[in-house]
Amino acid sequence: QAKDEEHHKNLEDFKRQLRGELDALQDRHYHELSSAHSALKEKEEQHAKALEDLRTRQLVEHSENLQAKDEEHHKNLEDFKRQLRGELDALQDRHYHELSSAHSALKEKEEQHAKALEDLRTRQLVEHSENLQAKDEEHQKNLED
Repeated sequence: QAKDEEHHKNLEDFKRQLRGELDALQDRHYHELSSAHSALKEKEEQHAKALEDLRTRQLVEHSENLQAKDEEHHKNLEDFKRQLRGELDALQDRHYHELSSAHSALKEKEEQHAKALEDLRTRQLVEHSENLQAKDEEHQKNLED
């Protein structure tokens, strides 16, 4: 019976020892698992931050590209406006010169017509005067006869 008690005591000691080792092993595993979990969580946060940074960079690049395109379109529009303004100015100049030439030609024609009309009036007056003089001479001659 003393051997049984000793055996029983040894068995209880062994159980306590195993329980202690098991608890220590569980504690170690818990800490390792907790550390791994923390490391994983930290990695996930790093990846989330990296992803957010990437999205931000992409948005900034996209915004810069859009702004550059907008500036390019604005510059092209301004160039096009300048080109159209130049073409419009040239067209207006050409029309002004054509109109000026047409006006000058019309004025010259009016002056020619006015001169021709004045010449016609002068000839008519001379002819009328000559006719009157001829009639006068004829009347004078008839009176003398």
